[in-house]
Amino acid sequence: NGKVLAQAAEATGGELRGRRVFGNVDPVSAFKRVFDEFKQSYMLRFTPRDVTATGWHALSVSIPGRPKYSVRARPGYFSP
Repeated sequence: NGKVLAQAAEATGGELRGRRVFGNVDPVSAFKRVFDEFKQSYMLRFTPRDVTATGWHALSVSIPGRPKYSVRARPGYFSP
């Protein structure tokens, strides 16, 4: 259902927009919106140090003192 999809999207750093999950969506408009957001974004990468090799690792990303910027990030990652 839509709630499960929204939770999955948020857990992976994304979002689910609109009420209809598989409704009448113009694919060109949807792709343009996603591409426009991508052009205005940065991807951060890191190599964890001094953490256990397996399990859940919570992440927090912020930009102190920059209220006009927004951060969309996964809440963490799982390493088997």
